[in-house]
Amino acid sequence: MSTTARRWGRSPRVWGARTFCALLGLVYLVIGILGLIETGGEAFEGTESVAGLGGTTLLNIIHTAAGALALAAALHSRTTRLFGFIGLVFFLGLSVYSVVALIGDAEDDPLGISVPSTVLHFVAVLVCVALMVFTVGARESVAERESATST
Repeated sequence: MSTTARRWGRSPRVWGARTFCALLGLVYLVIGILGLIETGGEAFEGTESVAGLGGTTLLNIIHTAAGALALAAALHSRTTRLFGFIGLVFFLGLSVYSVVALIGDAEDDPLGISVPSTVLHFVAVLVCVALMVFTVGARESVAERESATST
């Protein structure tokens, strides 16, 4: 274990999980904000926005909210674990919805789902599974426990 991990009382697994959670949050936050900027916050029909992901303003709001929650969850190992579980359920549901919308070729799809956004949602499912696996049985640092009880 590195001296930084020992000093902060974290195992490398938990530290890595929190880093993955922060990266997932950053990716979704950037995609959501850029999508909102490109659509102008008004286009509720599907558009080809950020990196060809497509989507409507509603999907961009969902991406922005998921990114902000993931960044907030990366602050503590408990919240990272919780985000892993909640994110798994959320992104799995969104992935299933995406596949059904793509198969049905729904023109009135309120999210404007595209194949790249579906792939992004499935990658998020895998990251959430990794978050849960890496944080199972991990101990929190004393500082994290104290800050969690003081707030």
